[in-house]
Parts: sequence; structure tokens; C-alpha cells
Amino acid sequence: NAAKQKHNVVMTPSDYLYFDYYEGKPEDEPLAIGGFLPIEKVYAYEPIPEELNIDEQKYIMGVQANQWTEYIATPDLVEYMTLPRLCALSEIAWSPKDKRNLDNFLDKMSTHYERLNELGVNYRWPKLEGFNSKNIFIEKFKVQFISKQKGTKIYYTMDGSTPSNNSTLYTKAFTILKTTDINILEYSSKGKSSPVYKLQYIKQKPIEAVSTKSSQKGLMFEFFKFEKPINSTTKLLDMKAVFNGNVKSFIIPVENKKLPEKFGLIYKGFITIPVDGVYTFSILSNDGSKLYIADQLVVDNDGLHSAYEKDGEIALKAGQHKIQLNYFQAGGGKALNVYLKSEKSEKTEVSENILTY
Repeated sequence: NAAKQKHNVVMTPSDYLYFDYYEGKPEDEPLAIGGFLPIEKVYAYEPIPEELNIDEQKYIMGVQANQWTEYIATPDLVEYMTLPRLCALSEIAWSPKDKRNLDNFLDKMSTHYERLNELGVNYRWPKLEGFNSKNIFIEKFKVQFISKQKGTKIYYTMDGSTPSNNSTLYTKAFTILKTTDINILEYSSKGKSSPVYKLQYIKQKPIEAVSTKSSQKGLMFEFFKFEKPINSTTKLLDMKAVFNGNVKSFIIPVENKKLPEKFGLIYKGFITIPVDGVYTFSILSNDGSKLYIADQLVVDNDGLHSAYEKDGEIALKAGQHKIQLNYFQAGGGKALNVYLKSEKSEKTEVSENILTY
């Protein structure tokens, strides 16, 4: 609106440019105010709104990132929260939209990490890829660690000890046949090291499908309303539902204008699994959520938090399996999306096509 009224504007939206937000999983990061802002999301921001015409666009003077320091006690932590996201800010400030390419940018960042190493700044170490903290397999598993940096070395242990640069050097992928714990650490050429990654590789027998006559598409739900704030889905188990019914999928069954500020939901039903295999479920929620498959907790995204996604894996036989999701909203923004992917299929949102009650 300011640009339409011919006022100069500096763009600094919280969802894209508040660098005091978490860049990774909260449990892996220094304490922050909340939110989730990975470098990819910063890079995805387009400062010039589409609704502005050519004349109005000239009033967009640029972009600005904000670094609020209520939770940042030291200069080192300021550097950690700022870099490398500052590199993405520079790109969106100086490069027009049609010249930006995320894959190209991330590839170039490997060179910038070398420069940051040379400068001796306390940048946030880019996460190694190729694994989850808990990895499920049925027969064997190919273990691999993928670095986003050049010139680094990865060391690992398989006896529970903390790795160092005297531990086994990772040179190529290898295969394991049994449940194994692996700890890994990455070192730069300047001696800077990543946090220790503690990984579990769990050999699991696929869970048998259940025999059920459920044929109605969708899920059953119970809806809860509460006045005093809660901080966990477990609180719902002590409450009495105000009403119940059925829905097509994991949707909130109340119109926004009639939705109370604080509420909870428990969804129950069955999910149809097409073939034997390891399946990854994930939940994006605001606030907390827990997902159970075959009565086993697979995704724990509980607690008070802004929109954040967590995942988990489980080995399942083809057929129908019990599914239950507990969710609560303690006020403010809300979100609830459930996704599924397998070894042979891409990540998609769980739909009524595979849900019954």
C-alpha cells in the first residue's frame, strides 16, 4: 500500500527476513525466539510484489534483514544467526528474479563457506545430508554422508564414542546389515568442526497389516475446546470432546469464523499402504502434533511452536494400518498438513484416497 501511495519502501517481512528465527530444528540450534527460516526460504523471497505496476515498483528501495537479540547473548552467536543467510539476502537484493537460481546459489555457497572459514567468522555450519537422525531399514542400508562444503573431511565412530579427526575417515558410502549407531563429525581445513551428529540405523521387521471392514473414505475425529492454554497433545487425553464426526482427511472441521482460538483434535482411522517397505511420514503443524501408525509413535512434533515440520520412518506391510493424529492449537497462527513418501514415491500430502474409517 505504501508503494501504491508513492512512498519509498524497504521490504523486511518477518517470515523471510527475521534472522533471529531458527535456521534448523530447534533441538539442534541455540535457543531462539521461534519461527523457522532456512537459507532456501530467504533466497526464495521476491522483494517486489506482483501487484505493483512498473511505475510503483520504483518505490521499492531494497530489502533489510532484522536481527533481534533478546535471545542472542554474544557476538559469536550474532555471527551464527546472521551467516550464511546474509549471503541469500545479498542475492535477492542485487539479482533480478529471472537471474536467480536456487541450485546454482547453493552450489556457489560451497566457495563462500571456504571464504567464511578464512575470515574466521562463526557462521552456521551447513547440515550434512544423506541421512535422518533415525533411519529405518528392512534388510540392508547404504550409509552415506553428503557435505555442502569444499575441502572438509568427515570422521565417524560406530562404538558410541565421540568422533575426532583421529577417528575413521569417511571416504565413500558403505552398507550395514544390522542395527547400528553412528556418530559423525565434519572438519574444515581451518580446524573448525560441525556439531556431532548422533545417528541411529534401525533394522525393523515390517508391521503386519490389520484385518478391518472399514470402507468409508476419510477419518473420524473428536474436537476439543479449552480456555486455559495447554502445551502438549497429551492434555487432550484428559478432556471430553465437545463434538465428533468425520472428515475427508486431516482438515480442521470448523469454519475459520467459528473456530475458537484454542482447540484440539484427535483423528482416527486406517491408512492403506500399497506395498511392503519403509515409509516416511511428516507433519507440518502449528502448534503441537503427534502421529501414531499401528499404535507406534512415528512423528513427535508436540509442544508450543510456530509452523514447523518433523518426520519419522516406519516399516510397514502392504494393507491397512491404524492411524491416529493428535493436534492442538493454543492461539495465534495455525497449520496442519500430513505428508507421506516411500522409497519409490515422492512426498505427497495424505489424502482421502488412502484413508478409511
